[in-house]
Parts: sequence; structure tokens; C-alpha cells
Amino acid sequence: MKYKWWLKFVVLNAMIQSPVMLHGQGFALVELFTSQGCSSCPPADKLLSRLSEETYSGIDNVFFLSMHVDYWNRLGWVDPYSSYAFINRQKNYAAVLANDQVYTPQMIVNGETSFVGSDEGMAIKL
Repeated sequence: MKYKWWLKFVVLNAMIQSPVMLHGQGFALVELFTSQGCSSCPPADKLLSRLSEETYSGIDNVFFLSMHVDYWNRLGWVDPYSSYAFINRQKNYAAVLANDQVYTPQMIVNGETSFVGSDEGMAIKL
């Protein structure tokens, strides 16, 4: 429930701040599935943060979401930001993208393209 409210806030806030979006230019959504319990995730988290800082100029309509999954929690370190709702979202993407793969770090752009979240070349290309 909190997640839906937060997403609506982000999108609405961006629409208010970006006159380009109000003129039908659209936007992109970049989602990173990550976890504090994942040893491969810190580079992806840094990449998402850097891309967000570089893109948030008001010119590009790109929204970045970091979704902490909970399937790493069973290994001992509980990620305080993790949510079962995020793994459900990731599993839904796996079904839609017909690859049945969920992993961290996984980046999904516009619900259509999935790749390793620390792959800077792929992230910049899209």
C-alpha cells in the first residue's frame, strides 16, 4: 500500500516539475530489483543512483525505482527495505518477458527489457 502511494507521488511530482511531460512527451521507468543481502548489488545500486542524478535535470522524463526483494532475507541479513510485493512484481515481469528469471541485481526498463543491473553499457544504451 505504501509503495503505490509513493509511486503516485513520484509520478505526480515529476509531472508538476517537468513541463515537457505535460506536453505528451511520455516518460521511461527504470526499476532495479536489489537487496542489501546481495553481494553483487552495490555496483548496481551505485549505477542507479548515478543515472538518477545525471538524468534528473528536468529535461529527461526518466523515473528510477529501487525495489528491495525479500528472498535474500532467509540467509541471515534482513534487508529493512525489502518487501514481498517487490518479488511478486519481479516474478510478474519474468512471466511477461517469458524468461522466468528473477535475480539480483536485475534492471527492467519500461517493463520490456531486462538485464543485469550493474551493466552500465546496457543501462546507458536504453
